[in-house]
Amino acid sequence: MASAIARDVGQDGPNAWLRYFVDGPEFFMANNGSLQFSNFGEAKSFMNGFSAGVAHLELTWGEIRVDPVAPGTAVIAAPYHEAFTDLKGKTLRYDGFFTGLAIETKSGWRIRDAHWSSPVASP
Repeated sequence: MASAIARDVGQDGPNAWLRYFVDGPEFFMANNGSLQFSNFGEAKSFMNGFSAGVAHLELTWGEIRVDPVAPGTAVIAAPYHEAFTDLKGKTLRYDGFFTGLAIETKSGWRIRDAHWSSPVASP
């Protein structure tokens, strides 16, 4: 799943993420200790606007860990590097660690819960 995500967001932009999220109210995403999206609808609304301003996205995973926790359920974790280039050519780079709960659905494996963390400066 992770290699497909990296390939698809590189080819199709940030909206490709939506194909890998559970399409329902149980989905959520946190980022650096804050709730980014409380459900799929919020993620979709954000991605539609955000994608319009991204000319190129590159996502690279480090070593991916998959820990099955029950039939059809697994925890996934990996370091990541992400680079967004906007329409003016400015590139923002992010490095950090991703964790998520993946579940098997009729449409394949999807991310139900996601958390991105990036190093921050100490106070």
